[in-house]
Amino acid sequence: MAAGLQNVMALYRQLTEEWNKKPMEKSKCETLLNQLKVALTEHHFIPTAEGEASKQEIVLARDVLEMGAQFAIFDRDIKGFQRHIDQLKVYYYDVKGGIPESSLMNQFLGLYLLSLLAENRLGDFHSEVELMSLDTIEKDPYLSFPVQLERCLMEGSYSKIFSANKSIPAPSYSFFMELLAETTRAEIAKCIKRSCPIISADSARRMLFFATEPEFKSYVDKNKWKIGHGGVFQFDTERNLIQDDFGLEADMDVDRPQPTLADMTALSYQEVAETMLSYARELEKIV
Repeated sequence: MAAGLQNVMALYRQLTEEWNKKPMEKSKCETLLNQLKVALTEHHFIPTAEGEASKQEIVLARDVLEMGAQFAIFDRDIKGFQRHIDQLKVYYYDVKGGIPESSLMNQFLGLYLLSLLAENRLGDFHSEVELMSLDTIEKDPYLSFPVQLERCLMEGSYSKIFSANKSIPAPSYSFFMELLAETTRAEIAKCIKRSCPIISADSARRMLFFATEPEFKSYVDKNKWKIGHGGVFQFDTERNLIQDDFGLEADMDVDRPQPTLADMTALSYQEVAETMLSYARELEKIV
């Protein structure tokens, strides 16, 4: 076992050296990482029963998995990252009393929470938060950051989501913030299409928090939004019927006057946003 430990440690040192090179060679790191994962299993460094692995071996296995999580972020692989965190939870929660706490634990757990938000997996997000103490969350910037973002989402404070990228607790959060921005825009766009049959291009751009016209145009083209006369978007949807993602239908007030083009273009984007969020909240009650 001692020889096996030395071999794995040598591989880990080699991986660390490759990881810290500028520029880092992705293929070499990936190869070494895969070799390390195989070695951990072969030498029983991964704890499956009490007493099977020494503290040194367990810490080494945890360090390798943390390196794997970092590599997944570098590779923009959200599923790969989540798989590594699921494995790391054994070390963070189950055997943490027998080994020193990882200095990266809260950062990775915070990133995991953020990844769940980015995928709109709110149920899983809340389940993970319940495993943590409120005091720890409030005092730790890595954990409090995604929790605060989730509150913003629930409140409909979307502007705070898009401005939060300026105050991320670590550079590794940038990737998941990009994904969260995409998810948030998708939700806003869904609400716009349900509540605003007609909306000006400028209002739509601002509501979707695009700073530049090219970014907005790329989004519009990708989602095949149709622009009509006068620079307004008109959506192919029944005005008196909302169909949700599951195919369920909810009747709207058929006697209520529908907005005209003049009405919609006269509204400021803030007013339209308030209308949109109101519809969104009503939709949640219906569903």
